[in-house]
Amino acid sequence: MGIELKAKIKKISEIWVGYQPKGRIEHDADNTHRLIQIKDFQDDGSIDFDSLSWIIPDRDPERYQVQEGDVLFSARGRYNTAYVLEGVPAHTLAGGNFFVVRSERKGVLPGYLAWALNQPVTQEEIKSRTMGTNISYISKKAFGDLEVPVPPLDVQRKICDLIGLQQQEQGLLMQLATKREQLVQAVCYQAAKRG
Repeated sequence: MGIELKAKIKKISEIWVGYQPKGRIEHDADNTHRLIQIKDFQDDGSIDFDSLSWIIPDRDPERYQVQEGDVLFSARGRYNTAYVLEGVPAHTLAGGNFFVVRSERKGVLPGYLAWALNQPVTQEEIKSRTMGTNISYISKKAFGDLEVPVPPLDVQRKICDLIGLQQQEQGLLMQLATKREQLVQAVCYQAAKRG
């Protein structure tokens, strides 16, 4: 039986709260910075960076800028999901509903950390720490005190590889289902035309 190594999020990463504009978000393509919001994530966890809102920050944007490999954790609302950022353009900020979690320099792979945060046992622990009645949220302190298993890097890599393969399979199955539906529709249409 192996020894389970666990660590608090705040010990294995840097954590900060995303940028919260003081007023309403006014999108203008001539503005200086992109802003990632919850609505910008696709079902597969990806972001179309070209469709993000452009803003002019009303305070120093440097501390809110995100980069490749950062994990965004949705701290507000019903779904407290973690996402790994890939292909991040310059001058992109995380919105205020997120905690930005930067772990790679602390010996934890971002893909592994996001996977660990999204696991049912961790999600149950997160739900037990949320507050608020209308919109639930988890505080930065409560989030930082969460513990996740931290296996050696080679094990983390294997888990990330396996997750990647599973995501590829899901993508292929979705493409196959779409093609099958198109084929069935075409056959039915031809049958209907022939009467």
